[in-house]
Amino acid sequence: MNDKLAEMMKHLKLLIIPLLFIFASCDNDNKYEEKYDIPEDEEIKTEISGSENRSGYELAFTVANKEWDSDMLNIYSMYNIIPDISVTYNGKTYTIDEDTTSTSGFLKVTYNQETDKNILVIDGLNPETKNEELSIDWGDGTKDVVKIQYANKAEKKVYYNDKDCGNISLLNIKRPINPLYDRIWDFINYSIVFLVQDKDGNDLLNSGTKNHIDTDKIVALYKDWRYNLVDQTKALLPRDLGLRLEYVDAYNSYAITFGEFAPFKYKQESFTIDWGDGTSDEITFDLYMIWKKGDPIVKKALHLNDEFLSDKSFLITLTK
Repeated sequence: MNDKLAEMMKHLKLLIIPLLFIFASCDNDNKYEEKYDIPEDEEIKTEISGSENRSGYELAFTVANKEWDSDMLNIYSMYNIIPDISVTYNGKTYTIDEDTTSTSGFLKVTYNQETDKNILVIDGLNPETKNEELSIDWGDGTKDVVKIQYANKAEKKVYYNDKDCGNISLLNIKRPINPLYDRIWDFINYSIVFLVQDKDGNDLLNSGTKNHIDTDKIVALYKDWRYNLVDQTKALLPRDLGLRLEYVDAYNSYAITFGEFAPFKYKQESFTIDWGDGTSDEITFDLYMIWKKGDPIVKKALHLNDEFLSDKSFLITLTK
């Protein structure tokens, strides 16, 4: 009897230990989420390190999040803070509120090979004044003050919130993530859509139309791959990258679609449609996403045979 009880306790222990582990994991997850809730009366600390000698007229910053050290000066990152930042210097406030990073002017963002990050560059300081001061507003309710004391154009002391950082010109800043930016997103994929008509507007992809196109001969050529047309008018198939014949209710017409493409970093992407009748068309498109104040913005552009068509729609209407 004792042996049976001991065996039961052994199995019970094996069940209890994983359960405790699961509860502990859940508890840790909750704490992980809570750490983004920064109390209003708690100062957001900025970690400072520095390197690199730059022109005496410049001061530069990398800005990375504390959790993963990922670049927060990256328009392709959901944690991008470029549009949030403003710098006040000599009574004037400077911002970079653009779809792409600026590469000129007093306040600019450029890529730095040493750090493999983008850097925020303040270019236009005046060593002749001996003492310079500027304020950085991060756009999340926090501000930092930078003071520079010049001995000469090459030698200076930088004070970040009164902390002596020495004679450095590149400051590596680590900041917490704005909790408003830490969200989960789901994005639709896109296809390039072709409608093909005759001069009277008749649908040439419809086999019932006089002088219709032989769709069996249509192919797409993309990245050294050949895509034959798949008839998707009769069944719902998985939406992998492919060339499809579909009936589109919105256009009351048959259409050729090529996709799907996720809205990531497609720039000047191109493919060719061979219509099987001795003619072909080259399509070039952009499809990528930038982030502005925690929100994604999908950027598109569509060209047909080097002619710009649209930055809104991926629809191409051809007349044959």
